[in-house]
Amino acid sequence: MQVLLLYDKIIICERNNDIYQKLFNELISKGFFIEKVLNPDIVAGFTIDNNWKYHDFKYSFGILNPDKIFYILRPLCAQGQMQLNMTAQKFFKVAEYKKYIPIVDCQNFPNMYLSQENLYQDNAWDYFYKQNQYSFDEIYSSKNVIFATTDWKEDMPYFSVIEKQVKTEDIVAKFFKLSDYVQQEYNKQEESIFYDKKNVLGVIWRGTDYTATRPKNHVIQPEPEQALAYTKFYKSIFQNEYVYLCTEDESILELFKEFGNKLLYSSQKRYKNTGKNWLAAIHNERVNDEFLRGMEYIISIYMLKNCTNLVAGNCGAARIVDWLVKHHRNSIIFGKYGVDDIHRKRINSKTIIFNGWGASVQFNEVQKVIEIDYCLCDTDSIGGGILRLSLHQRYNSYKIY
Repeated sequence: MQVLLLYDKIIICERNNDIYQKLFNELISKGFFIEKVLNPDIVAGFTIDNNWKYHDFKYSFGILNPDKIFYILRPLCAQGQMQLNMTAQKFFKVAEYKKYIPIVDCQNFPNMYLSQENLYQDNAWDYFYKQNQYSFDEIYSSKNVIFATTDWKEDMPYFSVIEKQVKTEDIVAKFFKLSDYVQQEYNKQEESIFYDKKNVLGVIWRGTDYTATRPKNHVIQPEPEQALAYTKFYKSIFQNEYVYLCTEDESILELFKEFGNKLLYSSQKRYKNTGKNWLAAIHNERVNDEFLRGMEYIISIYMLKNCTNLVAGNCGAARIVDWLVKHHRNSIIFGKYGVDDIHRKRINSKTIIFNGWGASVQFNEVQKVIEIDYCLCDTDSIGGGILRLSLHQRYNSYKIY
């Protein structure tokens, strides 16, 4: 509780709330310093203002380990596995660059992979990955503990430097080693799914809560029929014999079963007709559901290492696969919910944005199987170059084929 003495005022409410902004503005107008107001942004581990400030927070909990600095990553409550992994990858890069001891604390902060009964008892990160074996009793009795921001941006002053000096493949090899149990389960399924199977096209298609809620500024995912058409096209282009489908959506799996015995997929729990419920809020009536959903998702993603080629929507899972192995990947990019979809209705366009090797050359062939008006090509392997452009730039500054 000594941490709270650093602040003059504490705001307790949801940050996506008019009351929060009103209270915050009133305190600042009365002369309180921003640094002296504990608000939901800081509690979440980051704050964004007009100057794009991002914060780590350093605390001294005791006298242990004066020669060490522990760097703590806290999960956000409803953070999915791939989003957590992407955050952790940046977190590990900072720790490696600054010579900190990184610890992912999924024990003392609620998260979707830890049951309420195991909160404060187990570290859910240890369920899935191996990490430094320091106890939290020791860490939280140590002299130097830094709680990391949960939102790194590419334009942060120091992070761009770190990105250039710390290689992603080194971070993955060092910090994303599967736990013994998950590795054993992965080996079993890999043998069962890919035994004597070669020349496989891997596909990743998001559905369920993502496509139902259509969160603004998140990347638009293709409709199931579009995903199927796109898969058929590239299976023909690459002359793959099999298709490995990575999806959490039962409806997409049912649609893809037209591939018959050439369709491969993992045994993960899938969902159907979830409406606008987030998967994080859905509990399955099975023992250890929180652990199983995390393990099953990781295994389904890691299976893509066995594929010859990869086709995917722009999503976190595709980025994770890029860490594991470099495929000849083609992404299908429609822009962002609440932005590009509205713009396309306005201009009556079914624009599809491709990126990857040979996209422009293949455009005429793709146009035959998917309704599109034109194609924008980007050399960025995950389409980030296109998505970082303004709406005007996306539709007016790139060559139209």
